Amino acid sequence: MSLIKRILDRFRDDAGLRTALVYSLVAGFWILASDFFLGLFFAAPATITRLATLKGWVFVAVTAALLYGLVRRDIASMRRTEEHLRQAQKMESLGILAGGIAHDFNNLLTAILGNLNLARAELPPEASAHPLLGNIEKAALKASELTRQMLAYAGRGNYVVTPQDLNHLVRETAQLLRVSIPKKIELEFHLAEQLPAIEADVGQIQQVVMNLITNASDAIGEAPGRIELSTHTQTLDEAQIASAFPLQALRPGPYVVLGVSDSGCGMSPETLAHIFDPFFTTKQSGHGLGLSAILGILRAHGAGIHIDTEPGRGSKFRILFPAHPELATSPRDAEAGAPASFQGRVLLVDDEPAILEATASILEALGFGVVTARDGLEALGIFEAERDGFKLVFMDLTMPRMDGHEAFERMRALRPDLPVILCSGYTEQDILPNFQAQNPPVFLQKPYLMKEMQRALTAALPGE
Repeated sequence: MSLIKRILDRFRDDAGLRTALVYSLVAGFWILASDFFLGLFFAAPATITRLATLKGWVFVAVTAALLYGLVRRDIASMRRTEEHLRQAQKMESLGILAGGIAHDFNNLLTAILGNLNLARAELPPEASAHPLLGNIEKAALKASELTRQMLAYAGRGNYVVTPQDLNHLVRETAQLLRVSIPKKIELEFHLAEQLPAIEADVGQIQQVVMNLITNASDAIGEAPGRIELSTHTQTLDEAQIASAFPLQALRPGPYVVLGVSDSGCGMSPETLAHIFDPFFTTKQSGHGLGLSAILGILRAHGAGIHIDTEPGRGSKFRILFPAHPELATSPRDAEAGAPASFQGRVLLVDDEPAILEATASILEALGFGVVTARDGLEALGIFEAERDGFKLVFMDLTMPRMDGHEAFERMRALRPDLPVILCSGYTEQDILPNFQAQNPPVFLQKPYLMKEMQRALTAALPGE
């Protein structure tokens, strides 16, 4: 029965196979019946022979045409699959590269922001250098936003996932952007009511909506136009996913769909083939990370994307988020405050000298005594000699000789109640799943400001 079911499913999904079957049945009937009908209308054997020969050649020609069409279709399908595979491999390679660059830049920005915070803390309130240092901090934070976009492209964005109402996010984001869109462009909303919740990070989904609206506005330009924002639900099966979302990691089931369409210039096939490449842009001003970052965000959310576009006829982006009808939407939790001073000894571990120096100075300014180590192996030796002498371990993850993960496990084996803060240029979603669920370490992503370090210290030392 399973074999018969597979055959029926194949006929249902393959229109070319159905066409070939119908042709075979018609051709077989024609071959069996044609000689009989020829005998009815023609008496001369020579005429019947010539007509039978013509019949044979027609049959050969039609069969050859049908086979050519089927083979050509299969070759085209194979080429599309190969092209999708090449694109997926290229995107994966670029994602690894982007993630590595972002990690290294975050290390540099951590040292910059650490020394900047120390410099501001040392200056008197009336010092004229405060505005200048503030400008430096803004520039460094802007650079960290770019590294976050690169991590998002690599599928390693920093997410706080909670149940969300997509309609609310769309309305809120569009309202923020309304003042920056030319007045000649109309924003139209067609939002379905009572949508199921999606599990998403608010900031990342807002970034997706903002990029799509901004790109739609740029495609229209200064001419009058229209941007339509729509939502609805859709259930996808395996055949639909294979057809419309090849090589995207979607699963069959219900989805909440966000549509963003515009009346702009549209895109050529050549442009469409490159829009998700990092640093590719058709704008005179732009860094080309918007759509590539969107792709990484969607990957991390288990979402998919489909684009319909044609030069001169606008574009429509469809974003599909997995639906969670059983979840109720809720706002993000508020962040807690942090005290300004601490006490005790900290074992600080990092292989970057600039980060080690800056972070040690910040910890000392907060009231700690600091002992430093340049990798996990050196830190483990120090800790084994004085395991009860440290109130906290503040440790990087990526280091030579022994990384932070192994050092953490071996320190916790010696002292299970040891408070630990782990730092990385990668995100919490990449790091913490590798650690045991019981009494996990506190995570602090680089780069960080002094106030963010204080919050991490408070989380690691709740009794302070």
